[in-house]
Amino acid sequence: MSFVGLTTVTADARLCTYGVAKVETHMPFWGWLLGVVTFGIVPAMRTEYHCAAPASLAERDALRAAQRNSEEAKRVAEAAQRKAEDEAKAAEAARRKAEEELDEVRRQLEAVRATSAAPQPTPVATNVAPSPDTSSTPASDAVQSPHSEGAACDPGSAAAALQGGVRPAAPDRVTLIEEAEVYAASRGVLLLCKTEHKEQIVAPRAYGYRTINGVRVSVIQFHTAKAASRYRQAFADVPLGAETHIQLGRILFSVWGATDAERQAVISALE
Repeated sequence: MSFVGLTTVTADARLCTYGVAKVETHMPFWGWLLGVVTFGIVPAMRTEYHCAAPASLAERDALRAAQRNSEEAKRVAEAAQRKAEDEAKAAEAARRKAEEELDEVRRQLEAVRATSAAPQPTPVATNVAPSPDTSSTPASDAVQSPHSEGAACDPGSAAAALQGGVRPAAPDRVTLIEEAEVYAASRGVLLLCKTEHKEQIVAPRAYGYRTINGVRVSVIQFHTAKAASRYRQAFADVPLGAETHIQLGRILFSVWGATDAERQAVISALE
């Protein structure tokens, strides 16, 4: 044995289906005898392979359940991701639609503003209703504009032509442009430089005015109070300027221009 030495032992363990748990190698007593007889050329060795036992049923079931849960969780996560993507697409579509509707409302309101911002000058007629004492109050159709028909209206000159008039009583109802004029006069707001807005498209009738201090007032007469309210709400949702809208049934006052203090005085009086 010392003359030749031991060789490497190789064995096949394919029968161990679940793997090898332990390997034992030793030389039996007859291996020593065989080595002496063969002068150490063939010493007998014995190798024992201990195969690993299969996993228990409980462990195997737990492993399979864990695999199923993992697959189910993966499917749920994929479904949630698809749902989130669909909701994101729907939200984006709704946002684009809302932007388109908002742009359309803005275009309509800008058209109305452009029409109301540049009124054509017309002769001025007083809007102050005569008081019961007709001896001291001129008739409304007797007071004319101090300017020619083609000249720009001067609120100061128009107001001077109304000197001697008294404040009329507020009308019982306000549904027409003329009643709105009397209502404003009863609150101390003289609507001068009356100009009809013939190009506007939002209401049957609309007129533009100026006060003595240069505050611009538009009076719009709608078919119904609901229509006036919707128009006012459209301006409140998408403000395009410094207009303030005051609703009185089917009548809508739109106030802008001049200084903030002068404008607020007119607004407070009409409200």
